[in-house]
Order: sequence, then structure tokens, then C-alpha cells
Amino acid sequence: MEEILYDWKKLSLTDAEDVKLSLSRSKNIRSKEHILAAKFLTKRALNVEAIGRTFKPLWRAKKDFKVREAGDHVLLFVFELEADAERVLANEPWTFDKHAVLLQRFDGSTPPRYLRFTKLKFWVQIYGLPISMLEPETAIELGESLGQVTPYENPNELVGGDFLRVHVEIDVSKPLCRGRRVALDDNNERWISFKYEKLPNFCYWCGLISHDGKDCNLWLARKDTGNIEPTEYGPWLRAMPFNPGKTSFTIVSGMGDGLGGASKPSKMTAEAVVHPTGTSTVESDLGEENGADRFQERNMETIKTGVQFSPKS
Repeated sequence: MEEILYDWKKLSLTDAEDVKLSLSRSKNIRSKEHILAAKFLTKRALNVEAIGRTFKPLWRAKKDFKVREAGDHVLLFVFELEADAERVLANEPWTFDKHAVLLQRFDGSTPPRYLRFTKLKFWVQIYGLPISMLEPETAIELGESLGQVTPYENPNELVGGDFLRVHVEIDVSKPLCRGRRVALDDNNERWISFKYEKLPNFCYWCGLISHDGKDCNLWLARKDTGNIEPTEYGPWLRAMPFNPGKTSFTIVSGMGDGLGGASKPSKMTAEAVVHPTGTSTVESDLGEENGADRFQERNMETIKTGVQFSPKS
């Protein structure tokens, strides 16, 4: 049926079939709807009620949304509020049954079966750069080599402790990109590796997210020939969750030099502590102020002096 819809121009139409009918659209109704078309990559049968219950607490839409079947594992999510639909897109990727859900805006002007689902947004973490290059500009430049970069508002979202991250829309009809060879300013070449946050199920053999390993043609071909080699992809492409609210550095204020009203350094004194065993330690008042552990005598006589030693036996 789908092939006929795509290739109808190749058919010899009868006179009745060739009569063109003009259909009117209800623009007033369509203008109030904000639709997201979603392709579910799971092979399980889809239940619209179960899917609605699953995404309701995750999406937290302020107003109602409808879920409508469109065939071929495609569902339409119809939102009353545009902001609800935008929030869903901004927080990609989404998964169902651990498989990816590919989303795109849909205006309802064409049959859903004509839609092509090839894009998915990820937060990508970038590892292997020198500390001097951990800047948002570097993240954007590397992200553009992957796909369309989402503009950022908070630069702290782009810099982790020892890595960069960037929000980018990638073409998932191609294998996941594992990294890039880059040349630095000193002409040294190095490998920069990518890791993906919230990465759904994907194939360790070919790197596609459209299926897992047991359904991969590459795996089936190697299995039949007995040529089982190590996979080119693996769980190491998954990134740990990132908390942008947790700072990766801090600035510690100086103690001042005591001049011009600056804060004075804390008074610090030290004295030798000689124990009956002949061993000695140095105790500091500053350590006591900071809660540092100090020597605690336990049924022993502690002698505090600058020059005294333990008594002779």
C-alpha cells in the first residue's frame, strides 16, 4: 500500500480517478494544535494509553495532550499549549522500552507515513582536550562537526571538570560518532572521544540506534561464518549524568596582608609536644580552630615545653 501511495504518478488513471477534488482544511482547529510526531524504535506493540501514562509524569505538561496512532510505530502527540511541546523537544532524547523515540514537529499537512525520522538531540560529552582548551567555543566547534548545535544560555552547561559538553542534533541514520582526530596548535595530533548522555539501546556491531545487536545484519553475517570479532562500539559510549548546578571549580579568597583595613591573618602559634615515649609532635592553635584532630592523652603524662625531653628511666 505504501509503495502505491509513493508511486501513484506511474499508474494509468481512469477518468474517474483523474478527477481532481478540492478539499478544505479546518485551519481554525489546526492552528490551536501543536503536534509532535514520534517514531518509536521499539519492536513491541504500542499501546497509546500506556504510553500516555508513561510520559505524563516525565513531560509534566501544564495542559492536556492527546496521543493518536498513525501507523508503523508512529504516534502523534497533540498539545494544547505550545510551551509544553517545546519543553519536550528541549529535553531530548526520550526513550520507551529503552529504545529511542524520534520526535519532530508536525503541522498535519501531509500523511504521517511520508515523514522521515532521522534526527535526535543529545548532550555529547567531549574528552581528551588539554585543560587550556576547555572553553565553550571549543565545544561549539567540535559540536558542529557532529550536527546542528543548539544555542546555549548558560556557559556552565558546556564545561565539566575535565571535559566539554554540547547539545547537538545528529543524524541517527548513520553510526554514532565515537570521536575525532584533531590537530592542536603545537601540531600534535590526538584523539578526542565522545560520550552520549541518556543514550538509548544501540547496536554494538554497527553503531546504529535503529536496532540492537541481535537484529544487526553485520552480526548475523559474522555469526553464520563463525568470524566473531570484537565489536567496534560498546557501553563506553554512554556518559554519566551531568549536573550543571554543581560547579567544577571554586575561587578561594585571599587572607589579606593586614594593611589598609584588609582582613588580618588568623593568629597561629605552635608548640612542641614531647611524649614520655620520646616522640614529639607539633600542635597548632590554627589546627584547633579548624577542627583538626589533636593529640589526646590516654592515661599518659604529656609534657609541653620548648626544650624538655622525656625523663630518663
